[in-house]
Amino acid sequence: MHLLTDYVQPLTFWLHTHPHFALLITFLISFAESLAIIGSIIPGSITMTAIGILAGSGVMRIDLTFLAAALGAVAGDSGSYALGYHYSERLVSVWPFRKYPHWLSYGKEYFARHGATSILLGRFFGPMRSIIPVIAGIMHMNRWHFILANVISAIGWAILYVLPGVLIGAASSELSSESSTRLFVVILFILIFIWFFTVVVKWALVRSNRFLRVKLHSLWNRLKSHPTWSKYTKRIAPFHEKNHYATASLVLLTLLLFVFSLVTITFVSKDSWVVSINNPAYLFFQSIRTPHLDRFFVIISLLTRPLPLLSLAIATSIYAIYYKKWRTLGYWLLLILTTSALLSLLTVLIDIPKPNGLLRQHTPLSFPAVHVAFATAFFGFLILYIGQEYRTITMLCLRVILSVLLMISYVAPVYLGDNWLMSVIASCSSSFTLLLFLWIFYRRKKPLKKQSQVPMIIVFLLFALAICFSYRLDFKNLVRIYSPHLEQYVLTDDVWWNQQRPLLPMYSTNRIGHRVGLLNIQYAGSLQTLQNALEEQGWKPKTNSIFYSLLLRAGGEATPDKLPLKPEFYLNKKPILIMTRHGNNDRHLLTLRVWRSNYHLLHYLQPIWLGSVALTPINTNMRHSLPPKTAQHYLMQNLPNFKFNHVILPKRCVKILPHHTSPTLLIIKE
Repeated sequence: MHLLTDYVQPLTFWLHTHPHFALLITFLISFAESLAIIGSIIPGSITMTAIGILAGSGVMRIDLTFLAAALGAVAGDSGSYALGYHYSERLVSVWPFRKYPHWLSYGKEYFARHGATSILLGRFFGPMRSIIPVIAGIMHMNRWHFILANVISAIGWAILYVLPGVLIGAASSELSSESSTRLFVVILFILIFIWFFTVVVKWALVRSNRFLRVKLHSLWNRLKSHPTWSKYTKRIAPFHEKNHYATASLVLLTLLLFVFSLVTITFVSKDSWVVSINNPAYLFFQSIRTPHLDRFFVIISLLTRPLPLLSLAIATSIYAIYYKKWRTLGYWLLLILTTSALLSLLTVLIDIPKPNGLLRQHTPLSFPAVHVAFATAFFGFLILYIGQEYRTITMLCLRVILSVLLMISYVAPVYLGDNWLMSVIASCSSSFTLLLFLWIFYRRKKPLKKQSQVPMIIVFLLFALAICFSYRLDFKNLVRIYSPHLEQYVLTDDVWWNQQRPLLPMYSTNRIGHRVGLLNIQYAGSLQTLQNALEEQGWKPKTNSIFYSLLLRAGGEATPDKLPLKPEFYLNKKPILIMTRHGNNDRHLLTLRVWRSNYHLLHYLQPIWLGSVALTPINTNMRHSLPPKTAQHYLMQNLPNFKFNHVILPKRCVKILPHHTSPTLLIIKE
């Protein structure tokens, strides 16, 4: 019995010939996943991703798949709402609610706390996703409000769960039918493993949360009765708080974060300790840089520029003055002053050079990451403040947006090469520790009355306008500043051609800077001329996409000229040209990679091109049966109208590589 030929392939063929049944199955799975109780035991992420793969690979229409998934989700939640609306409190005596009454009680508490927001977000998070519609029915929520929230969340749910599978299925269409089926099975098993792992993690988190709720509360009560600690607990716990789990967990988190900040600052101050983390991270981000990503992260960096942050500080202060919230204003100004003092102290005590590779450096120090630290303090305080003061969907969306932007802003300085990774981590953790310390005391008093959310929205509109103004003012200059710059070198033709020892860089690296290959070719001339000459001899240009290589291997595609999974880099860049050709009676594969260097000859318009040519056996059982001729020899045979020279490399230069390489440098001239 063979899984692919006996079950999977016939099933996909049947679905392809009966698309209406495929859509019906999609609807039913989505419907069941959204039903009360039943939905909590159905792995929706697995089933909907698998359906998305089928849609992306052409078995089902993508638009109708999204529609069927959304309609099933709407119908499932509507059925749960009708169940709660019709039976109301009588559900307590019906199985399984009779056996697990805490489901309804916890659901009512959750719905009362979040209202309509629980319908929008409950579908995506936690075990309450299939209970909340029932609670909405029991609480007799306005049906039109429920329908609106239900439809919006169902559309978002369908996109979020089906789209990843669609993308995978679309990419797998480049594979053969058998390989794409094998890929589908592999991904399905991976999804099952991920689902099982998340179930275990959720179980552990629920159990640990229950344990901590009891233990932390009891620990805080013991501290309250302790003669030494009682005066401190009274100054920290809110006056209206009955269960001290929130305060105890917040204090514990602050202490842990404080210790973590001290450890990271210590590591940063001893730069030699973290060079093994900073350098690979820096090289990795430089290796994935593209013009579009550069512009994106430059825009993200505008969030933490002085002008937008200053406008946010001023607008928030005006907001507090407008509502006469003098206590909020005091803590806000105290946060600004203490953050400034902390950053000034760190700047004086620790001096670390910035990463190399930028055209110019507009800030003198790498640590602390001042802009990101201020953004952590400002955004963090507002996220916590909005969560305490406002309970609306608009403010919830604003908090989510701020949180996402703050997390992305942590990546921007590392990607752009403005700060080391550990510097960003240490700066953010220090700023966040200070924020939580002040917030512990601020949250002691409960808000007296609800305020309109319009002024807070205006605050962030002013912040957005400041970002737009900063964009008009600084964007082009920042793109230029953050463009990678390399020193350029010029050699004479005689010095380069007659070199007795290597004058140019010799090694290609992986994404984190480890040497993985030898640059055994140097070429002066037109790259297009070289490519045309090789194509006439049967060489073929290839793509170096790691995603495509992963698809080939996961799908079991047995292509004889597939490239290795690990790409090679020079100066953190991928090869400009990759070509392959079969050699030695099709038992071996010749692979040529070419990079643009920062070395030039006086009388050539184009730079010197650095490259590597390798000869590898196609059959893995022939690893030790390499032909007597080297890859460079085969390359020379395919370039009859070019000039060549050879340089013998020292053995010590070749021994450090992870595999055997011919110790010869081939110099080519057009």
